[in-house]
Amino acid sequence: MELMNDPVMVATGHTYDRVCIERWLQQGNRTCPVTGMRLRHLELTPNFALRNAIQVTQRLCAYTE
Repeated sequence: MELMNDPVMVATGHTYDRVCIERWLQQGNRTCPVTGMRLRHLELTPNFALRNAIQVTQRLCAYTE
C-alpha cells in the first residue's frame, strides 16, 4: 500500500489521491468509487488534515530508521 501524495475529497466526503480520482473522472465516471453514488459536483477539495498527518508520519518514520 502506498501513502497518498495529494489527498482530496469528492462530493460524498470520501478522500482519494488526486491523481487516482482525476483519472477516474477523466474516464467518464461521475460516481464515487466507494459508494457508487452519483457525484453532485466534480470539485475536488484538498484534505489538509490528512495531508498533514501523512507528512508527520513520514517524518517520524524517517526519524526512526
